[in-house]
Amino acid sequence: MQERRYVREKKITMKDIAVHLNIDRTTVSKALSANPGLSQAMVEKVKQAAKELGYHKDTFASGLMTGKNAVLGIVIANEINRNIYASFVKSFEQVAQDHQHAVIMCHVERNQDDLLKAIRLLKQQRVSGATFVAGTHESLDRQYLIELTESGMAVNVTGSRFSHDSVDSIVYDHKRAGYDLTNYLIGQGHRHIMMISHPGASLKLLDDTEQISSRNSNNLRTQGYLQAMHEAGLPTSVVIAAHATKPPITVQDCYTTLKEMGHLGQTSAIIGASDDHALGVLFALKEFGIAVPQQISVAGFDDAYATLGVPQLTTMRMPLRESGETAGLLLIERMKRLDKDKASIVLPYEMIVRGSTSPKYESM
Repeated sequence: MQERRYVREKKITMKDIAVHLNIDRTTVSKALSANPGLSQAMVEKVKQAAKELGYHKDTFASGLMTGKNAVLGIVIANEINRNIYASFVKSFEQVAQDHQHAVIMCHVERNQDDLLKAIRLLKQQRVSGATFVAGTHESLDRQYLIELTESGMAVNVTGSRFSHDSVDSIVYDHKRAGYDLTNYLIGQGHRHIMMISHPGASLKLLDDTEQISSRNSNNLRTQGYLQAMHEAGLPTSVVIAAHATKPPITVQDCYTTLKEMGHLGQTSAIIGASDDHALGVLFALKEFGIAVPQQISVAGFDDAYATLGVPQLTTMRMPLRESGETAGLLLIERMKRLDKDKASIVLPYEMIVRGSTSPKYESM
């Protein structure tokens, strides 16, 4: 029997890259750490060589020198729709990988005990930066996040603004999404547009001060609908999915709510406050024998399950891929300079038109 010989693979170092490119090791270090002072061409040249040679950053060694490991954290709520946030996580991880960082993900319940355990883990792992995804930071004493920044950790949040100067934030323009989708349907000739929303949505048009204090996406989408209808001089009709509890039951809730209504009057278009809401509407209309979009157009938000509808749903795509990338880049920038000016990013939705909507022409 032939003896097998195992050869230990040589570990590629920054020195190997420097020798390969005939440059000094300091230049290699700066390029791989995204430090300023090098041309983009040199940075790309070094990264390409590192990839070809099989270089992997030693996060443990980096941690010994800096007191922080080359690791970024994501804290995300367990009940958040995983399908929606998959694109957020993927783009966040890509940014981390591009900057030679690993990622730790903490799934938590929205309570203080769970969040404190996650924060303890982030500290123990000496992560360089952490993103708290929509909702997770709202039930947490703000002081805990402030203490993280004071310990030298880069921190940002998504879904709402944070007042501290060292905590960057990314918010989604929910109200504008509701406004744009409603105006799209109005432009298609629809005059009797119904909105199916979630308990907690305000049925009156709020002023700007009240809008700022609202963090509920369904409420803000409903507010965008109300504003667009008000500006067009059209009657509003907001129906609350009375049976609504928690996703993913929302589809059944909206289906049941419409079934109990029994009739839709002059309604020619229905907007669901999420794709779940809109799918429930599609199922109910099918049982009513109402053709979509020939008789009633249907639209939603998120672009999570929109392609599961028959027909596929017109929807406002939530910018989660962009949000994940932005969150990662904000952490990298904050890690370079903890005292840099605070960033407050507002990301717009994208309208995706599919087969569930069509023009409706009728007299005013």
